[in-house]
Amino acid sequence: MLYDEWVNVRIYAVTSLGKLNDTKAVPALIEVMKNVNENELVRAGAAAALGVLRDTRALLPLRELIMEAEELGELEDTALKSFKKIMAANWQSIPGASVQKKATATV
Repeated sequence: MLYDEWVNVRIYAVTSLGKLNDTKAVPALIEVMKNVNENELVRAGAAAALGVLRDTRALLPLRELIMEAEELGELEDTALKSFKKIMAANWQSIPGASVQKKATATV
C-alpha cells in the first residue's frame, strides 16, 4: 500500500501505520518521508505518523528534512511538530536533553 499508484491509498497507508502504534514501521515511514519523488501529502503523513510513534530513530531524519528546507511548508511544519513530540516523549533518554540544576552562588 505504501507504493500504490493512488495517492489517497498511500496517504491512508502511512496514517494507518502510525495508528497501529508498531515501531517496526519506523524505517518504512522514514523512507517514504525522505523520498523527494513522493507526493508532499504522503511525505507529510509519514512525518506525522513518526510523531505518533515517538521513536527516537526518527529524530535525525526529521531534523535533516527540517534543516534542508529553504522555507517551512506543510511537510516541514509537520516534521517539526513530530520532532517536538518525539523529543517531549523521550527527553530523559536523549543525551544533553536533561534538565541540569544551576549551581547557586553563596555570598
